[in-house]
Amino acid sequence: MISSRFTRREALAGFAAAPLVPAQDSAPDICYLSAREIVRSIRLGKLSARETLAAHLKQIERLNPKVNAIVTLVPEMAQESAKRADE
Repeated sequence: MISSRFTRREALAGFAAAPLVPAQDSAPDICYLSAREIVRSIRLGKLSARETLAAHLKQIERLNPKVNAIVTLVPEMAQESAKRADE
């Protein structure tokens, strides 16, 4: 017999997959990918490390004033690392 009820694990997985803050444009969509999906996309050439970083910096700029989660942001260092990763 198949139950139509979700297990607690299935329900929590569903909640975890739902974004808490809806994306306002396509760039932050990258931010909602899992780390595995991002790595896979970079390896397949669908995304670059710089593109991924730019999306995350945009998301930080949008959300950090509200949540104050990032105290020190050094985007220049991150951009240099992303550039090296892409090369």
